Amino acid sequence: MLRIIWTRTRASQLLFCSLALMTLLLAGCAPAGNTAPQLAANQTFIFPLTHAASFNDLILDPANTPDIYSASVVGMIYGHLVTTDYNLNVIPDMASGWDISPDGKQYTFHLLPNLHFSDGTALTAKDFAYSIDRALDPATCVPVFGAGCKPRTTSLVDIVGYADRVAGRIPSDIGVGLFAPDAQTLIIKLDRPVAYFLEAMTTSVAIPVEKTFIEQYGVDYKDHTDWTAHLDKGGCSGPFIIQSYGDGKTLTFAPNPFWYGRKLTLSRVIRPIVPDLTNEYTGYQQGDYDYSDVPPQEYQGARDQADFHEIGLLSEQFLGLNELSPPFDDLNVRLAFALALNKQLIADHVLNGTSLPTNHIVPQGQPGFNPNLTAPGGDTRAVTGDLNKAQSLIKGYFAQCGCKTLQVTLTYPNDAKRTSVALAMQSIWQTVLSGDWGTVTVTPVGVSFATLVNADFTQSLGHSGPLQMWLIGLQTTYPDPHNWLNGVFSPTSPLNVFNYRDNGQFQAWSLMQQADVEQNPDMRLSLYNRAEQQLVDAALEIPYAQDKGIWRLKPYIQGYNPTALQMISDQDWANVMVLAH
Repeated sequence: MLRIIWTRTRASQLLFCSLALMTLLLAGCAPAGNTAPQLAANQTFIFPLTHAASFNDLILDPANTPDIYSASVVGMIYGHLVTTDYNLNVIPDMASGWDISPDGKQYTFHLLPNLHFSDGTALTAKDFAYSIDRALDPATCVPVFGAGCKPRTTSLVDIVGYADRVAGRIPSDIGVGLFAPDAQTLIIKLDRPVAYFLEAMTTSVAIPVEKTFIEQYGVDYKDHTDWTAHLDKGGCSGPFIIQSYGDGKTLTFAPNPFWYGRKLTLSRVIRPIVPDLTNEYTGYQQGDYDYSDVPPQEYQGARDQADFHEIGLLSEQFLGLNELSPPFDDLNVRLAFALALNKQLIADHVLNGTSLPTNHIVPQGQPGFNPNLTAPGGDTRAVTGDLNKAQSLIKGYFAQCGCKTLQVTLTYPNDAKRTSVALAMQSIWQTVLSGDWGTVTVTPVGVSFATLVNADFTQSLGHSGPLQMWLIGLQTTYPDPHNWLNGVFSPTSPLNVFNYRDNGQFQAWSLMQQADVEQNPDMRLSLYNRAEQQLVDAALEIPYAQDKGIWRLKPYIQGYNPTALQMISDQDWANVMVLAH
């Protein structure tokens, strides 16, 4: 499952980190050694929740976790079936282990004994089956930024009965693809032996929720008066419980007395909800908070501070082109627009160094990253473009069409960062691609994020408009190239607004389908690499920046070391402590 990256007045981009860049960007990020630290008497970690105005901006239902800020809370208060370690390997969590059938189509998970929800209710395999089935229920949906409901179940697509359950043709998938033969055994049957299934099960849709708790308090995403507003009374299964909601402005967390993992050192985590990143950063500098993200405009100054941290993210920004919308039905025109971009210049001078220039669809740090990928239309990995080739290609287009003008529209979410990028790209294209051979005019159109990803995306699937060219970002929820390739370019993907047709030959699609079920890891990644190269050569998705995570953390906070998903697992909260200072 991919999350679309969005930005608004109270919400900056959702980000996921890239492990491979950690050693390059952040020395000493790995967990500390075994020397016994001197602890502070007050074990309180003040860790703001930025970009939300109140609790009502968060979605704490694991079946519908749409953003990184909600996910950071979900990861504190719920346990997982399986999780990832610091290096993104899948490891046991509530499941002590698992068996995979010889044909790869059945997973049997063995749960730890004596699991409980935070109100003391026993937690069994039936709760997992109920929760996963609930995530498939077509009635379980989340309002996407105020623009209607969207199902968040794509990571479960391979479970037997998925299509019938999400379409409402069957009342439950329990007994079809999901089985709980006893309290400690969960069986999941698949339609095909997909190699990424364990990674997919690390996402929030496999988190157990308490059925009686939901039945008691109900579900109300609109007004947030549902069961997630009563988690101070039960329903949690992770290392923390919500002790207080603080009138929706400050969430206070305390250790879960029924937590099955290692004992926590922290006695409280206080998460003030701070709408504005600049205010959060000012509060950090004044000593109000122990953590703060760094505003882009503060990046250059902050990076010299001893408490500064920087990692690459599994999060990318890209330019999309609609193959059904002339002139982008012409590969040479797409290549001209791609090769005219100096991505290094954009990263350094428009994004102020907060992103890394890239040509890759599968980002660096993601298993399956291809270091030998060639840039669009060329045989190098340069990120500065090829102006001569771009001009040669666009001259050919003007000569062929017999016209003197080319007008295109660039649509983008109207946040400050993407507005700056859109205006920079407009200037580059109009300067580089215009000459005595003809004039290229690019019209930037800023729209709300909801309009772009709901109305415009929906109306452009399979059609020439309204989207002709657009800016957006994507981030992964589990570390597998399947998410970046099939999740975007498959014929049925709602993100395939490029209307990619694989030249009618189905080569890239075939490669991705083979990779999905290939059990040899090296061969599987090789198939994905080949598919990605074909997609890059098609120049419909043109990545230009891989995001960084940038934050400051008081040096007396030890053990808060985000993984390559920019969060720590539920198990690793036991490592976090406040040192004497």
